[in-house]
Amino acid sequence: LLVRGEYDFVSRKYSFDEWRELVQHDSVVCNTLQGCSHYSMVENPTLHSIALNSFLEKCERGEEVGGEENTMDASWGELV
Repeated sequence: LLVRGEYDFVSRKYSFDEWRELVQHDSVVCNTLQGCSHYSMVENPTLHSIALNSFLEKCERGEEVGGEENTMDASWGELV
């Protein structure tokens, strides 16, 4: 799971495909959190947690993950 902010000055230099190549794994999920920079876990901890929990729930259910590139905003729901 790769999480980056919409205005992330550190992670922005790599595209989704470059990240997948960099980690050398096809099961890469990349979530871009709208309105955040590099420290999304501080800037919007709820949205960051939703991104993390969504990924972990899929893994826990045994669903195949990878190849996803999502842009996440407040419409993704609330952390339960």
